[in-house]
Amino acid sequence: MAIDDETLEALREAVSGPSLNDHPMDMEGFYRFVVQMYRLGPSRPTSQELARHLSAVGRFNMAAQLVPIYTHGIAILTASLISKK
Repeated sequence: MAIDDETLEALREAVSGPSLNDHPMDMEGFYRFVVQMYRLGPSRPTSQELARHLSAVGRFNMAAQLVPIYTHGIAILTASLISKK
């Protein structure tokens, strides 16, 4: 699924601030982004799409660090939903 403008803007906001290489990034914004994407269900971006769009918002250098956090966060949220059933 292609990332729409609203999702791209949410990603841009989530990764705003210093890059991980210079200073620690405030991860709270990115965690909110993960939850927001989880709520999209099957239409959420894949990890490959996320990596491509990190480049579009000028944070290609962060893909190696953020994509695993994204996929792990989605997995945790999915597992917590399953465990509540």
